[in-house]
Amino acid sequence: MADLAPLLADPALAPRIAKARAAPFGMASVLLRQALVAAHGREGPGLHEALLGGPGRMARERLAEAGLLGALEAPRLFAPAARVHVPVPEGAAPGPGWEVRARALGIGLIREAKVLSAAAGIRAGGRVLIDVQEGEAGRYEVIPEADPWTWDRREGTAAMGLPPGPVEELDEALHLAGPMALAWGHSLIDFAPKLLMAARLGGPPPGAPMLIDALAPASHGALLQALAPGRPLVRVKPGRPMRVRRLWAATTPEYTPVLPAPGQRFPPEVNALNPGALAALLAGPPPLPPEPGAPRKVYYDRAPRLTRQPEAAEAIRALFVAAGYEPVLAERLEPAAQLRLAAGLTHFAGPWGSNLLMPLLFGRAQAEALILHPEALEEKALILAAAAARGRRVRVVAGAPNGPAAIPGNAAYAVPPEAVAAALGAT
Repeated sequence: MADLAPLLADPALAPRIAKARAAPFGMASVLLRQALVAAHGREGPGLHEALLGGPGRMARERLAEAGLLGALEAPRLFAPAARVHVPVPEGAAPGPGWEVRARALGIGLIREAKVLSAAAGIRAGGRVLIDVQEGEAGRYEVIPEADPWTWDRREGTAAMGLPPGPVEELDEALHLAGPMALAWGHSLIDFAPKLLMAARLGGPPPGAPMLIDALAPASHGALLQALAPGRPLVRVKPGRPMRVRRLWAATTPEYTPVLPAPGQRFPPEVNALNPGALAALLAGPPPLPPEPGAPRKVYYDRAPRLTRQPEAAEAIRALFVAAGYEPVLAERLEPAAQLRLAAGLTHFAGPWGSNLLMPLLFGRAQAEALILHPEALEEKALILAAAAARGRRVRVVAGAPNGPAAIPGNAAYAVPPEAVAAALGAT
């Protein structure tokens, strides 16, 4: 195995390594790998093996890439691909809305599948299956190094690595793994709906496990177990391939290619989520009942270390407290507790962040939402439309950006406290 110490000590890499260590979610390891590859060559001796923790040289094979949905055996569709109109949310800058070619939602079977930790694709039948549907490829510039097993993608094929050592085996499982599970928001918007789809359409039998990534945070598995109590979890370990004889796989509600490069916009037209279909998938009572005596009005606070911070955060929080909202830092709660909190709400509010996805998507459908957000709604307009399609009133108080951001919709922003006070007065 290559010794990483000299590579990490390279002065030329210091700024990139510092950036990697300060990055949120799973970006740190990805940025570090990018830095090392850029400085020492994509095929540097032992570099990939060292980064992935696997001894020796990995086997290589070139596989054809194919769309996941078209490769599923006897796929069961929850919603077909469709063109949908998405209106501008209440309170946002007026406009015509968006015309979106929404992706299909479906689940089906893959036989003799091979799954690797943090892999974007599933290998089967001499192909690597990627969740890309018609017209989606090329919408975003992606960072190929985000998939640690891919070296060279060209002309519809990919050179793939396979770590040495034993292969674990399962008879049957539901695939809920992948690099996007590193982020809590994607657990809620991408992976939890897959689990609901399996329950609605019929998938693996109750005793078959959910297959998740060992690199995913504990909250990812805890959320899935709260939504499917009794169904076991199996974790795909880094550097240890998993062969599954009957693997159930589903499409994600939104197009989420592996780690889009920073600096791009993510407008609704390219995100491809169908708000009405997602609302129908989430229809019904909340997954867990509320706790007796829990607050009915909650302000979902945002930790200072996170992006999308509104100016005058303390003054804005005080306005909500005066209006009867209880501030909550949801990341301090276990996923089951977050589900129970959302189930009992009549009103909720807060600066946009992934923690708001819990009440928007899984909470009581009649609860009113008041969301603070930068002017650039981007793909969040689709999620707000899905929440509104569940029957709730969703309003936005938009603020002007007050600084640059690698992703425009993640900028810090200024929301005038008087605009918040006016919105609260109109409740």
